Amino acid sequence: MVEETLDTIFYKGATYRITSVSGGYLPAPVWYGIWPLSGDWPDTRGYQMWFAVEGAQLVLNRFNGRVCAKEAEKGFQPIDGVSPNLEGSAPASFDYPELHLKVEFSGILGIRLPRTEDDVPTEKIGLRFEKGVFREEVGAGTAGEDDSEKVRKVWAEQKHTEMQAANEAAAEFEAREKLDKEFQESVARYRQRTGQEQKSEKAQEEEMAAAMLALKTLKEERKKAPAPADSPKCPSCGSSLLPSSKFCPECGTKL
Repeated sequence: MVEETLDTIFYKGATYRITSVSGGYLPAPVWYGIWPLSGDWPDTRGYQMWFAVEGAQLVLNRFNGRVCAKEAEKGFQPIDGVSPNLEGSAPASFDYPELHLKVEFSGILGIRLPRTEDDVPTEKIGLRFEKGVFREEVGAGTAGEDDSEKVRKVWAEQKHTEMQAANEAAAEFEAREKLDKEFQESVARYRQRTGQEQKSEKAQEEEMAAAMLALKTLKEERKKAPAPADSPKCPSCGSSLLPSSKFCPECGTKL
């Protein structure tokens, strides 16, 4: 299990993890003109700090991390006479050991021992400082919420917002799908009522053309067929008619 926080403090003969900082700020590489390369080593900040309570004084004993190649080209200056150990170039790793710098911190540090072998978080305590001088231990409630929990809450709120937006988008899509389905069903019912359900516009046009062709063929066949000798004639065009005809098939005259 990777620890949630990497900054440590040596206190009463044990090394604790610093899990929260309230009331002030602890030193960081940028205080010394170093801009770490964020990533996933050793954590997303790209650096790690080691503190200690020596007597009653809070001190920074060591810090390390990595920087990009362009940042490394600027070089690293000694800090209180201590030059860094360097390794690599892209990215470059730096390590300032044995600093013992006094830290003028006023506030409360929440600290825990490393997790147990069963991966269970240990009990939290708080250390109150005034201008870098240790004053007293305080309870976990006074020490404030762990920074890792704050990060989790921000992450959870972000995920909740994203999920809420996704749900709203899904609901809007579902509503559009429902309206489209209802429209298609309405069109289908209309076509069924008007006899158009099984016949497209093209099919209806083809049926009409076939009917016109059949009528034309019938007229041509009637012209070719011999008329009976005593068949009546159309008074308008003189065409032969069947005895039962009410209209002339040639000119349409009503008989």
